[in-house]
This record gives sequence, structure tokens and C-alpha cells, in this order.
Amino acid sequence: MNSNRYNTGIKYLLLFTIILFSCKSTKKAYNSDSHFHSKIQTHIAFERDTILIGEPTYAYFVVSNISNESFYVCRNCPIIAKFAQWPLVTLTSPSNEALKSIDSGVRLGSRIDSRRLLPGESIKFELFLDDYWEKITEEGIHELKITKHMMVGYEYPSSSTSRKRKFEIQGDYLIREESAKFLVKNDSLLLGEFIKSLIQSIKSETNNREVDMNGFVNKDKKFESYNEKLRESYKKLNHINDKRIVPFLLDSYIYNNNIPKGTSLKSLIKFSSDSLVFETLKVATQEPSISICEVSRDSILAGWNSWDLSQIAIRAIMNEDTEKAVDFLVAQKKDAFLCDRYRILTSLNYLMSKENAIKICEAYLTDPHKAIRRKAREQMDLILQK
Repeated sequence: MNSNRYNTGIKYLLLFTIILFSCKSTKKAYNSDSHFHSKIQTHIAFERDTILIGEPTYAYFVVSNISNESFYVCRNCPIIAKFAQWPLVTLTSPSNEALKSIDSGVRLGSRIDSRRLLPGESIKFELFLDDYWEKITEEGIHELKITKHMMVGYEYPSSSTSRKRKFEIQGDYLIREESAKFLVKNDSLLLGEFIKSLIQSIKSETNNREVDMNGFVNKDKKFESYNEKLRESYKKLNHINDKRIVPFLLDSYIYNNNIPKGTSLKSLIKFSSDSLVFETLKVATQEPSISICEVSRDSILAGWNSWDLSQIAIRAIMNEDTEKAVDFLVAQKKDAFLCDRYRILTSLNYLMSKENAIKICEAYLTDPHKAIRRKAREQMDLILQK
């Protein structure tokens, strides 16, 4: 009897210990006992209360200093990866279904730094909704939930002897969970007004100055980086699928203003079925190449560059995968840069249909260069094996 009571007592003691440690772990994870717990306030904010279907938009996880003292908050610091590499983010539709994610991880904020917050100041972690979920197509109330991991402390990172800058701060590891609801509405007229407003915003920021991939070139030839507002506008521009944006994209590419040429071409890709866009892409294939291309009598080494204008245009035409696209690509046997033909062959398998890919391979089997003919035979064999 005593033995049974003893064993029962041990079991209850172990169970109590497990529960106790579990509670401590949960408490520690959210750090409700942290020195900074009562000094910060967090919430989710949107650009507007109502978002239109087809409108690219940002949400923001806002951290505010509600104390009377200053401290640092670290954005996307490497040390946080030891605990949780990505914040937990979910987006729920009015029918209470979670939207399917199109990205393996969600990152809040594009920069890695430690920002000092004075009393009353706030810091924002931006989240571009269109990067991480399938397009929102349902009207009604949606809900966004974010569990954010942060480091908060008084000390800025000490200088490091290594070349790689250190961003970790000495302080507390905090987790904050927030949710917010927003209304989604379907209105083509209002979407048109949004597109006009976005174009005007970009024009006012660039003031028709010549732009490149990273910033402006001023009249005195000095370089000026894009500000945060313009970077966000460019990102929205690339996610607009409405044809009303096409005239602005074409003008920007042709006159090389308002948008970097590469950005305008990449944004035009989704409209390649438009005859004017397709003709523009054909012209863009003649842009000077910035990629590696080494040619010998028997071989070709051709590299890819995501900002090479001619390659962007060629891949867009291949992705169109129509009869007119095939006709243009076959004609490259006579006119195009040698390495372009080689790149076309290496991309056939995943950019074009089997039927159209075979047509191009057959045309390139009689190419003047040995390496092109060899690659055409190799690709033909792979395609026929599918």
C-alpha cells in the first residue's frame, strides 16, 4: 500500500514538474516578465482600411516606444535566426480559409539594422502581401495575423574587428503576436484611379530624371539612391496585372525615365500577348548584353544575368510560347548574337511547350556553329524523352 502511494506521489510530482517547466517555457518565449515588456506597444497597420482586388499593397508591423527612455530595436538581426528564422504570418479570407502561401518564408522588413527609438517613436516592419500569398480575389473582411520575434536592448552593437558588420544588440528576446482585419472590395473604376495615382507618385519622385537599377543620375552626374517610397512604388508596379498600366511601362522603357529599363521590361512580360508590347520586346532583344559570353571554335560559355535587358526580352518572348514567338526565335539563327541562340536552347525545356521547343531545335540543327548544333541535338533528345 505504502509503495503504491509512493509511486503515485512520484507520478504526480513528475507531472507537476513537467507542467511547471512547460509554463515557464511559454512565459519565457513571450517574455511577459521582460524589462521591456511594458515599454513597447505593437500593432498591425495597413496603407488603407479598404484594399481593392488587384491592388498591390503593404501591411506594417509597428513597434512603438511608450516609455520615457530610449532603447534599440533590431530588425531582422542574425541572432533571431537562432530562435525563429521567419515570423509566423497567416492571412485568412472571409470564408475563414487560410490563403495559400507562395513563399516558403515571410520576412518582415527589407533592412537589417538596429534602430534607436526615442520616447514616443515607432519603427515599422513592412510586409508586401503580394509577395507571399496567391492573389486576393474574394470580397469581404480578411484577417492578418503576425507573430513577430524581436531583440530589444539599451546597447548598440559594439564595433567588430571583422569586415562583416555586427547588428546584434544586448537585450531581451521578445515575441509579440498581433492580428488585424481589413476590407477587400472589387471596383474596377477605383482600381483605375489607384493606377493613375501610383503613376503620378512615381513621376513626382523621379521628375523625369534618367534612372537605372539603383537610383537616379542627376544633371551634375551625381548618383542619388531611391527613397523608401519609390522602392515600394516600383514593387507595386511589378505586381499590377491591369492593362491600363501598359502605356506608362512602354513610355518609360522607350524614353528611359521614371522606371529602370529592366523594371519596365519585367513588368511588361505579363502583357506580352499585346501586339505593341510584343514588338517592343523584339526590339529589346537587341539591347547590349552585359553577360559573360565566351566562344571558341567548338564550345560556347554563356552566362545569365537577371538584369540583362536582351535576356529579359528573349525569355519574355519564349514565355509567350505562341506561333509568332517561335517564328521570331527561329529567325535568330540568322540575326541574333551567337550566345543568345545558345541561351534559347538551354531554356526551352521549362519556358516553352514540347511542340514549339522541337520546332526551334530542328531549326538550330543546321546552325553554322558546332556548339549550337550539338546543344540542339541534346535538347531535342531530352524533349523527346518526356
